[in-house]
Amino acid sequence: MKILWLKDQKVGHEKQVLAILKRLQEKIPKMELIEIDVNISFIKNLLLFLSKIHPSISLKPDVIIGAGTGTHLEMLRIKQKFNNEPKIICVMKPSIFLKQFDLVFAPRHDFNNEIPKNVFVYQGSIVEPKIYDDLDDNILVLIGGENKHFPFCIEKILNQIKFIESNNEFTNKKILIFNSRRTPEKLNTVLKDWSKQSNNLNFMDYQNSVSLSNYMGKSSYTFVTPDSVNMIFESLSSLSKTYVFSTDTQNDTKVTKLIKNLVNNNSLGCIEKNDFPKDSYFIKHPQLNLVLNELKKIVDHFLNFLQKQNF
Repeated sequence: MKILWLKDQKVGHEKQVLAILKRLQEKIPKMELIEIDVNISFIKNLLLFLSKIHPSISLKPDVIIGAGTGTHLEMLRIKQKFNNEPKIICVMKPSIFLKQFDLVFAPRHDFNNEIPKNVFVYQGSIVEPKIYDDLDDNILVLIGGENKHFPFCIEKILNQIKFIESNNEFTNKKILIFNSRRTPEKLNTVLKDWSKQSNNLNFMDYQNSVSLSNYMGKSSYTFVTPDSVNMIFESLSSLSKTYVFSTDTQNDTKVTKLIKNLVNNNSLGCIEKNDFPKDSYFIKHPQLNLVLNELKKIVDHFLNFLQKQNF
């Protein structure tokens, strides 16, 4: 079976597809994987698709898979070229022509009402579960940045990091603080200074090529700013107790609802503000031993789909 993977060079998209394909290859050893980068603009690709101008690819795949807007029309064009014979699999909800995809894997929160028949939904994001027998006694703190869902207040983030460090439950624990590309430079500067002055705080700057993947799921506790949804679900796919930072948001988006629901059903712990004294906090611990494995559900459904297609 030949699978064509169309890639849009976006790390977050490719990481999710790669997780699926790795698991799939374990189940189908003779699977042949072809990878192609897509660099055509959305508008140009739309015009080519509507004009039925086919791409130059000569190899006919059995299955085409991709994630991200940049791959959607290219998948449809290749399917069109080969008389609609290849099956096209879209990872994450496509921006257009959803019904023309043979199978779509999408987060549940992308659909308010009825889920289309060609869609298989999962919770959160697609990550490889990280299950370790012995967790270390460290605390991971994962910092995102500006976003459209949650307000990102540097002062409040810093206050909560101070709270974690001073909390009696975490006395003398090493705190590893990871930033991201979205983290404001002003916050990075403060965290660097704090790290130099503290025996417990360690600032793990991504700009120094520190790899978060070497630490995810290995610590007993993980605190994440609410804007970093993928990191929240990656932590929830491990044995680490996961908490979200407190934030004041008036937004009512699918993402804010998702995070609130996880906190309300006790799957996700959180830092919450006290009414008194001002700017003080307490910790609400997660009550459910939730260890997500959405990847297994997705791959099982994918294999079932392939069997029905007689691949």
